[in-house]
Amino acid sequence: MRRSAPRSLIPAPFTALTVVAPRDDAFQAWLARVADNTGKSYLGDLREFLRWRRGDEGKVTTEEIRDAILDLVSKSKAEVEPEILRFLRDAHDRGLSPATVRHRRSALRSAIGTYKRLGLIGWELDAELPKGLERRKRRQTKGPSFDALLAMRRVASEHSNPLKAARDVAMLGLMALLRVRVSEVCNATLDGYHDGTIALMLKGRAELADVELPEVISRDIDAYLELRGAMKDDAPLFVSLDPGSAGKPLTRVGIYGIVRELAELAGVPGPVSPHRLLHTSSTALADAGVSTDDLQAWGRWEKRETAEAYIDSSKRTAERLADHLAQRWEGGK
Repeated sequence: MRRSAPRSLIPAPFTALTVVAPRDDAFQAWLARVADNTGKSYLGDLREFLRWRRGDEGKVTTEEIRDAILDLVSKSKAEVEPEILRFLRDAHDRGLSPATVRHRRSALRSAIGTYKRLGLIGWELDAELPKGLERRKRRQTKGPSFDALLAMRRVASEHSNPLKAARDVAMLGLMALLRVRVSEVCNATLDGYHDGTIALMLKGRAELADVELPEVISRDIDAYLELRGAMKDDAPLFVSLDPGSAGKPLTRVGIYGIVRELAELAGVPGPVSPHRLLHTSSTALADAGVSTDDLQAWGRWEKRETAEAYIDSSKRTAERLADHLAQRWEGGK
């Protein structure tokens, strides 16, 4: 009777491949191994790595990711590590959280590690984060002033391309007045915007939630969509206008670039990131004297301590928070 190979001699994640698998097969093995939500997340991280490497926010195919990984594993560890470190430091300098930076390193380690496990290369990325990327001990609450935010809005509205001007004004207002995060902007779709509300996949939620918009933000979004013209219902709400990726959803890299450029043109001291704009609106509300409970509800924070980092407790209602900022936003035109 034919006997099968002992189970211990066959690596569990790669039962369909031998240790002498070609490098193309190794990449396919990695894709099969992470074919779940983690895999999709890792592919997203690798797309950001390739966009960083190319210096643009255009479309990245799975084949291009494979080629980039094959390029990395064709080099020595001494050649690859400095490039990875620059990528991670750039992500850190753009204000991405330590958790995001760690996840991007994990994606690269996972993909490259497949080649090591299959015996195709003799090295792997170090497990620990590079020096300087440790988690911040203190919560950062400082952002540009609200006047600086209005200056960025003014610069955005004066762009020579009316469509870009309308898009950036609408997106900036959404992030500033309603504390909408970058990931929520990226995932917003046209069919989720209706009757003065926008459906967002909020942080910590498993399903879409409708967020009511101040009238000034609805007007800005309507003006942008009118210039954009006809589109499918499931189209992304905010799209790239770059020639190589026109009509595609704005990426995190793209949004960071837009905010950074607006801040520079407005003369706002940097670095300025979308996350720092969230600090700006939170601080503006704290200066207005809102309570800790109201600010926590508005900011959608799980921990009260996060709101307490901005203000001491004071009694106001959460329903008036967005309107308070909307009046200042509209008056700054």
